[in-house]
Amino acid sequence: MMAGAMRSYLNRFAVAPGQRTAIFTTNDSGYALARDLEAAGVGLAAVIDSRADAAFAYTGKARLITGAVVSDARGGKALAGVNVTTANGATEAIALDALAMSGGFSPIIHLACHRGGKPQWSDAHGAFMAPSETRGLALAGAVAGTTGLSASFAEGAVRGVVIAKELGFAPQAFGAGPVDGDIVAPPARPLWNIRGVKRKAFVDFQNDVGRKDLGLAVQEGYGDVELAKRYTTSGMATDQGKL
Repeated sequence: MMAGAMRSYLNRFAVAPGQRTAIFTTNDSGYALARDLEAAGVGLAAVIDSRADAAFAYTGKARLITGAVVSDARGGKALAGVNVTTANGATEAIALDALAMSGGFSPIIHLACHRGGKPQWSDAHGAFMAPSETRGLALAGAVAGTTGLSASFAEGAVRGVVIAKELGFAPQAFGAGPVDGDIVAPPARPLWNIRGVKRKAFVDFQNDVGRKDLGLAVQEGYGDVELAKRYTTSGMATDQGKL
């Protein structure tokens, strides 16, 4: 399941998804889940980071495997384990009953785009960003490319002061202060495809769409994002605008 969903179940409802968990991440947010799982006493077998040069200072007790990917999952009606493949091609089987995945985040840019602008892809952020023309809107936080809750709150406060002054008010600036457990990290490094995967590699879990389905859409001439969406049903229904 997604790492963010696992954190929500754990922190909001005190529900552990498994008794022996692993985290597969492309970014620093996976370590926030690792911290929460270990604090709750949930068994954490490993943190698998696709980045060979991951700079996050992990101080937990779980095994840290960098420059590696989860290349396969094993089990029947429930997960029994995963295969982890390193950059040199070596594969190792790890027994577990829950796997959390974090591939990064996409800024919520809907309101900015409703004004007629189109999303703009950013290689630097590895995501679609708000249109460059946003007259009448003040953007702050992830939608403006800012990472970390504390920095986002501070940026939002600054934008609010500017708007209030433009409306004739005399606001006072204030500091948002630090956020406990805040992780300020560079954008996730995109991991578009894992080589050597023979079985289905899901892109949209709910609509049962995999990587090969998108590849077939391109082969059939439906490579445009709107056409591929309708050809494969990826990102439709309650996934609308989320993938």
